[in-house]
Amino acid sequence: MELDPAQVLQISTSEPFRELAVVAWLHSPNPAPELGEQFAHDPARSVRLAAAARLPRLRTIAPSLVEPLLAQLRHDPSANVRQVAAEDSSRAA
Repeated sequence: MELDPAQVLQISTSEPFRELAVVAWLHSPNPAPELGEQFAHDPARSVRLAAAARLPRLRTIAPSLVEPLLAQLRHDPSANVRQVAAEDSSRAA
C-alpha cells in the first residue's frame, strides 16, 4: 500500500505524519507542485524543515519545483528552516 501525500495532508493533524508525507511526496513519480507549496506553508516548523532538508532530492527529480519552494523557505519564520534552505542554495550554486 502506497502512502498518498495529499490524503495525509487532508486528514492528519499529526506533525510526524505530515513529515512522512514530505518523504512520500518525493518518492512519487510526479511530485505535485501544490503539495510542495502546502509543505512550505505548513504551520509546523518540523514539516517545513523536512521540506527544506529534502530540496537536494527534489532538485534531482523535479528541478522546476525547487525555486518556488526556495523562495518561500528563504523567508520562513524559523531561522533553522531558512538556514537549511540557504545551504541547499549554496550547494546548487
